[in-house]
Amino acid sequence: MNPDNQAHGLFGGEFGYGQDYENAVFAMRPYYWGECDCGYDGFEWPEKHIGCYQNEYDALPKDKKESWSKDRKLTKALCKKYGLSYPDGSAVHCTCDYHRRVQAWHDGIGYPTGHKDTCATVLPNFHHKPSGLKISWYKYIGRGMSANTERPDNWNEIMAECDKSVPTKNKEA
Repeated sequence: MNPDNQAHGLFGGEFGYGQDYENAVFAMRPYYWGECDCGYDGFEWPEKHIGCYQNEYDALPKDKKESWSKDRKLTKALCKKYGLSYPDGSAVHCTCDYHRRVQAWHDGIGYPTGHKDTCATVLPNFHHKPSGLKISWYKYIGRGMSANTERPDNWNEIMAECDKSVPTKNKEA
């Protein structure tokens, strides 16, 4: 940790955004505001729905789309055309192979679920390496937090291990 850059808060940094630091025990980084750095956002996606209910419904002019309070004759006709029950299939329903094509596209470019694990947009803000605990937050610690697991029973031990792993010279403010 660099106390000149992030004084008054140790792991939380000066304003609680998180310290940019990594060692063998843990990694911590502030909330990331930047763009994708793995290239995933730059790929061109497969064509959307082709010849299916969703494609035809989406193509209806705005003034032809029916609200839930109207009779919904067009929606009922589309459901009948594509063999969907009404109203179950009337809101959002794909009857083409779009989802299969998206998965094949992901597999083909080597990104089976989206961004690479190393992309700054998906890296956790806190990662305790020995336990595998990963925590993410929005802007500052505590806001919109999520973790890849329930809060561990040994939370205090994890924090003590992280603190112990930081050389004393880096803790001085």
